[in-house]
Amino acid sequence: MGGRLWCGMGSSGALFVCDVDTWKFDLPINVATNRIYVLEEYEGEIWAGSRDGNLYVVDTETGRPISTLPNHGEAISGITVVKPTIWTSSFDGLLICWNPKTRDVIRQITIPKSGRVSSLISIGNWLWCSGKQKLIAIDISDPENHNIEKFAIDFRPEAPLFVDCLAKTPNDQIWCGWSGSNGCKLSLWCTKTRKCLLVRDLKEFRGCTCMTVSGDELWIGTKEGQLLIINWATNADEQILQEAHPAGVRSLCTMEGLVASGSTSSDGYIAVWKKAKQ
Repeated sequence: MGGRLWCGMGSSGALFVCDVDTWKFDLPINVATNRIYVLEEYEGEIWAGSRDGNLYVVDTETGRPISTLPNHGEAISGITVVKPTIWTSSFDGLLICWNPKTRDVIRQITIPKSGRVSSLISIGNWLWCSGKQKLIAIDISDPENHNIEKFAIDFRPEAPLFVDCLAKTPNDQIWCGWSGSNGCKLSLWCTKTRKCLLVRDLKEFRGCTCMTVSGDELWIGTKEGQLLIINWATNADEQILQEAHPAGVRSLCTMEGLVASGSTSSDGYIAVWKKAKQ
């Protein structure tokens, strides 16, 4: 993002911008009436999805809000770029395709019986999102029709687990973070064969909150404020940052070889991590 770290506030609905050379924050950019859930950068603009159900478009150079897009009725849960369009999702299972230049709605898809849609990523002509207890794939190659596929894992007799977060790897596989009353699990899916390749138990954590891929590493944030780092190709543990944050990790992103983690409002800290030289 041009040497700047953009942060969406969970309490005020404002955006803060940090210069990665000085690590100083500019004055807040007040955009939303409620907390910011998700950010995406596209051609000199930041698209911000809020709990208030609106999308806010901000110019990255001036920091000035450009547009407010109110088409989602529920909180915005995901934003992904499928050039030359942008797709967004909300908790109620509504997906909207946007023309980012005109801000017009191109297409809408409602996922039936989706449960709470909390994440959205794109791979080729497919959108992948997390439904309540399932992984959902939507074919968007045909502008007139769409095929929806749903995938679930039967964890019985354990308590139900819910998909909280997704991350895609460079080889087009998807990691899912599942959380429930008995801890959490990771699952790895091949998007080509639609098969689950592995399920990994993470009972030492109460829940997975967010994930990001940096190089050959998968970073996983937890409700306890820890960060688990694994090699996504081998599934080998690399490190657990036990006291990354005193409160739950809310967001993760990669930038210029670094990983930034943000915590919940009870902590309010942003940490920036650099991989140690081997």
